[in-house]
Amino acid sequence: MHATGYRHRHRDHDLADMQRAPRTVCYVFAVTLHYGFLSTFVWTSVLSFDIWKNVAAIRHTSTREKDFVFYCVTSWASPVPVVALGVTLDSLPSEFALAPRYGLYSCWISSIWGQVSLFLVPVLLLLLVDVGLYAHIVIYIRKTSHQADGFDFRSRGERSNMALYVKLAMIMGVTWLIGFVAAFVNITAVDIVVIVLIGAQGVYLFVAFKDYEHLLPNCFAKAARTEAANDS
Repeated sequence: MHATGYRHRHRDHDLADMQRAPRTVCYVFAVTLHYGFLSTFVWTSVLSFDIWKNVAAIRHTSTREKDFVFYCVTSWASPVPVVALGVTLDSLPSEFALAPRYGLYSCWISSIWGQVSLFLVPVLLLLLVDVGLYAHIVIYIRKTSHQADGFDFRSRGERSNMALYVKLAMIMGVTWLIGFVAAFVNITAVDIVVIVLIGAQGVYLFVAFKDYEHLLPNCFAKAARTEAANDS
């Protein structure tokens, strides 16, 4: 009798652990994902600020090494208070309206108001900063078009500036802004376009800024010499 009762209690305890484990894993994954997304958007804003500082503001008061350390600390530390607030609200005994409820229904923020206050609002603010910096750079380049000569383009003038605007838009988070708007539009075609734009962003930048030349320098050097010989 006692052995049977013990087995039943032990089995119930095992079932409780089996039900609790996925929620725990999902909770940790949701918190990590929340932090990772916020850090990604902060990195985009930091990169936008660095481009703005060197193009429009023209400030070179510190070394690149110090800037990089500052950018790393800013990008990795800034999301911590937001995520910590979410974890704190989740730990409260009463169900607070803005509590994210990490991992409750999915491995993400399960509360609508928690998602709005702890994710969408911070992301929107960062994207607005990116767009503001981008707009100022475009205005600055249009007023002083000779600033675009420092970039590697084969052609000059308005066509060259337009190519520069597109490249800067890809770097400075305009595609993320489109994705943010698409989140509120239930159109499959828009979702596909956003996924392609964001997913191919790294490939586009790799090609647009000719980073491939660093991987195959000898091949491109040989091709350049051949082209120069043909031109002569």
